[in-house]
Amino acid sequence: MREEGATFQAIGDALHVSASRANVIYQRALEIQAEEAAGMGLAAIRILRDYRGDLHELASLAERDPHGACTLLIQEPNCLRRHAYQIIAWLTAGNREKP
Repeated sequence: MREEGATFQAIGDALHVSASRANVIYQRALEIQAEEAAGMGLAAIRILRDYRGDLHELASLAERDPHGACTLLIQEPNCLRRHAYQIIAWLTAGNREKP
């Protein structure tokens, strides 16, 4: 409905929720779309977007030594081991551009 121009109030009325709740639902839907497109969770996407190192070097390391790449990644702010392995899987699938 939002992509067709509906206001959050109209969406909220249709869903029997407030306009602010409709906005939250819409924002979460956008996050889910981004996760599905990238093939990893939103936290991993954010970590990868903020990564300041060379993605090609990280991908090369991930292919040679996944555990070493994990160790490097978990030094990034808010990066847990599960995020690191999502990123490593994404990189070893051939992705080299930030999502």
